Amino acid sequence: MAAGWSWAHSEPVSDLKQSLHRHLRHQSDALLLKLDGLPERELRLPRTPTGTSLLGIVDLYRRVQAFADETITTLELDSPGRVAWWGPG
Repeated sequence: MAAGWSWAHSEPVSDLKQSLHRHLRHQSDALLLKLDGLPERELRLPRTPTGTSLLGIVDLYRRVQAFADETITTLELDSPGRVAWWGPG
């Protein structure tokens, strides 16, 4: 198998990673478009029992997106995912 090619796909891994980045950007853009034009009060009003606002959700999404971008860039696509606080198993 040629270097840079995924076993399960016929596209180069770099193309799959670019496609994944594009998909995540598209979802981010869609989220922001849904909020565009809302009054500031609506953006800041608590929406969950914990008091999270729409701006809080966007902030969280941006942090998750930055982590996802770094993960996609630095790891192989078939790397196992691990979340430290889930514990072994």
